[in-house]
Order: sequence, then structure tokens, then C-alpha cells
Amino acid sequence: MEYGLENEPNADVRFISSHIPVFAPEENAFPAGDCSLVAAAPKFGRFFVAFGTKIKVFESRILWEEAGGRPITTISVGAQVTHVAASCDGLTLLVTILHHQAPHALFYEIRNIVPGVSIGST
Repeated sequence: MEYGLENEPNADVRFISSHIPVFAPEENAFPAGDCSLVAAAPKFGRFFVAFGTKIKVFESRILWEEAGGRPITTISVGAQVTHVAASCDGLTLLVTILHHQAPHALFYEIRNIVPGVSIGST
């Protein structure tokens, strides 16, 4: 099968299957129950992957071009992350954490996430 040009609309569907290690095995700590720890903000080409008390931010372009791409920044929230979601307009990231057995919602403006600048305590 030949793919169409990248800059031309076409009816081809391309599935990308890639396994990229994001967190080291010693950092493994899943929250209890169902959770959503990955969010995408395609407007800015960002992927957010949470695990434990940290969220790593990746550029989608880097993930497709380089296997195991490095995060552009890390957000440390200081408590167990249970959910991450991007707003439908792609401007806001919602992070739900469990701190002292009480859920809290943290909001981040995606436009203000600067590559190379870590957010929160490490």
C-alpha cells in the first residue's frame, strides 16, 4: 500500500503502534481502581503521561520521529495522580490527585508549559 503525501488530504488510515518506556520500573505505582493517565492536546502537539506523583510532557512529533523520545518537561504534583484530561479546546490540562485520601483537581494552562522548565517540587 502506498501512502498519500503528508500534506494532502487522503482516505488512508495509518495506525502507529509503538511501545515507549516513559517511567522506570522502580517508579511504578498505579492508583487503585480505574484510571486515565494519558491525555493529548493536539492543538499544541503535546502528550501528557502521568505515573505516581509526576506527569511527563512530550511533543507528539518527537514521539513519532524518535523511539523513546525524551520529555520536554516534567510536572511534579506531590501526590498520587489518578486522572489526567485535556479540555476539548486543548487549552487546559486537568489533573486529579489523591492527597490525604481526599481528591483534588489541579488545572494547568497548556500554553504556559514551557519546554525544559520543570513545574512543582522534584
